[in-house]
Amino acid sequence: MGFGAIRSILRPLSRTLVSRVAASCSSAPLIPAAKPELCSFLGGSRLPWIPMANHFHSLSLTDTRLPKRRPMAHPKKKRFKLKPPGPYAYVQYTPGEPIASNNPNKGSVKRRNAKKRIGQRRAFILSEKKKRQGLVQEAKRKKRIKEVERKMAKVARERAWEERLAELQRLEEEKKKSIIMTTSLVREKKIKTNGIWLNVAEKGDEGRPLVLLLHGFPETWFSWRHQIDYLSSHGYHVVAPDLRGYGDSEFLPSHESYTVSHLVADVIGWSLCLFRPDRVKGFISLSVPYSPRDPNLKPSEFSKTFGDGLYITQFQKPGRAEAAFAKHDCKTVMKKFLLTTRTDFMVAPPGTEIIDDLVIPSEIPEWITEEEIQVYADKFQKSGFTGPLNYYRAMDLNWEILAPWEGSKILVPTKFIAGGRDIGAKETMEYVKGEMFKSIVPNVEVVVIEDGHHFIQQEKAKHVSEEILSFFNKLRTTEFEIEAFGVWARKMDPDAVKSTLSNLAFGNVLAAAARDYKKEVLANEKAQSSNPVNEEVDLDELMDDPELEKLHADRIAALKREVEKREAFKRQGHGEYREVSEGDFLGEVTRSQKVICHFYHKEFYRCKIMDKHLKSLAPRHVDTKFIRVDAENAPFFVTKLAIKTLPCVLLFSKGVAIDRLVGFQDLGTKDDFTTTKLENVLIKKGMLSKKKKEEDDEDAEYQESVRRSVRSSENLDSDSD
Repeated sequence: MGFGAIRSILRPLSRTLVSRVAASCSSAPLIPAAKPELCSFLGGSRLPWIPMANHFHSLSLTDTRLPKRRPMAHPKKKRFKLKPPGPYAYVQYTPGEPIASNNPNKGSVKRRNAKKRIGQRRAFILSEKKKRQGLVQEAKRKKRIKEVERKMAKVARERAWEERLAELQRLEEEKKKSIIMTTSLVREKKIKTNGIWLNVAEKGDEGRPLVLLLHGFPETWFSWRHQIDYLSSHGYHVVAPDLRGYGDSEFLPSHESYTVSHLVADVIGWSLCLFRPDRVKGFISLSVPYSPRDPNLKPSEFSKTFGDGLYITQFQKPGRAEAAFAKHDCKTVMKKFLLTTRTDFMVAPPGTEIIDDLVIPSEIPEWITEEEIQVYADKFQKSGFTGPLNYYRAMDLNWEILAPWEGSKILVPTKFIAGGRDIGAKETMEYVKGEMFKSIVPNVEVVVIEDGHHFIQQEKAKHVSEEILSFFNKLRTTEFEIEAFGVWARKMDPDAVKSTLSNLAFGNVLAAAARDYKKEVLANEKAQSSNPVNEEVDLDELMDDPELEKLHADRIAALKREVEKREAFKRQGHGEYREVSEGDFLGEVTRSQKVICHFYHKEFYRCKIMDKHLKSLAPRHVDTKFIRVDAENAPFFVTKLAIKTLPCVLLFSKGVAIDRLVGFQDLGTKDDFTTTKLENVLIKKGMLSKKKKEEDDEDAEYQESVRRSVRSSENLDSDSD
């Protein structure tokens, strides 16, 4: 019998029973009558309650709706039948009855354990599923975060690139403006000297000391643009001409017009110092050292040693270099020369022109721009290269003219500056650091800029300008300065130079002139002195006293060494109190013998007090480097060096921390200690060299400042806050 038949039988019965129950309920009320007091309290005689019969009828089983059938597309899933196999899976068991000994109910226990294991497995599978879902969600979340970060980084890179591009464009505009300003502030004019017109660029007051800047090949006065601005701003009258045949100066086609006798009359380098030392107080040469005349080898015979590829040999042949240059545009030729980075001699392979052997780098270096190269190209496009090349074609004539000066020395105070990566750098360094160069140029100071190339006054403009200025300042303070003997306006005749000076022993002439000048100076000092003891001194005996001359020479040499030593320290960052970053800390500490480093915090008052004292000591002790590091921005070294209290002053010797000053514990633990007390503590620890009493007496201001404490001082000195 199916469920449908059972339903058809039970439905009429249920209807009959429900109707009878409803009738009985309506005849006998289920709820008693309410009391009058309660009705009056509720506000009426009618009760709000619904009769139970109605409520029961609403919940009766008279609903004839059929149960909702499941769609055929979604059949009901069958439950998994938990019937594990085995001999005891279906053992019958009746509660209350004893279990027969021959039929133990082992299957029921096994069944319960199996169900338990299945439940545990289901729970484990469900937990693992939830874990996997959590991991997947977390991975998706991280993936979304990374995607957002990637997009943000891309936007940041694009913005940074746009900012960098804008910055580069701004720098290019500033460079263009600087070129325009440089050329506009420099005064250019034509002057006639030695029968030709020279174009001269100058800047500065004419009453100031004169500095003459002479260019080389292939350049113009524009190569000195950085030094013109720098030296004129330091009180010098700077003049930079275009040499004959260059730029806007007059061009003479014959190479015989480019001998040293003509060029000295114009003014040029080493030859001027050799012919007219009385007109030169000091001389600085860049990249090209002085080479004495070789009596056995003419310049035209260099090819015997270096072959036909040597640039001098190629330049000496009329028309050869011009034809090779004409294969390229003028700007390309200038790039090949100005941007060359080769360090060997300029010797081309056999059958190759030197201009074709030079290589242009893939990128223009930062020290020069396309616009500046174009300035050179425009000048040489106008003037051509024949005039500049005539200097090389007159080398044999110069070799003959310089014969009387064979063995002569350059006695003018000289400074030679060269790059460590210059053309022929290895051989040049061996030569200028050897005894031969110092014997023919005794008053020479050699400076090597290790990462510099040939055109060093442009590539390392600031460094070269500072070296030039330091040399000029030294000329003013040292005793080997040479004064001018003649009149500045005197005009020279090249033929007279060649005929008269060639018959004289130049060294004897210069020695006699120097001796007469010294006698004149001593005579003036004697006449002006009011001390009777000095009047009795015999000047001739004083001049001829060998011991006095030796002491004088030793003193000058000692002063020179001391000045060079101080300059070397200053180039390493000594003599000033500087702040360095965490990245530069190791380099600063390891490059110097003695270093005092202050780890500070910008908000700490005691750190400011220590800064004032160290800043006062730095210029007085040049042999020790004084630096400071912001502890807040250097967490790595603060941890490694175990810095826990500020201010903390670390003392380094040969890159190793040997001692430290923590707070003011070695200075009296008070804020009003003096600079002298700190100096004495550092001297005892071996970080400062003890000053002589004479040197301390010369600095009255410093002696006054060390007597006052930081908090008691009212003036802005070394101990003032």
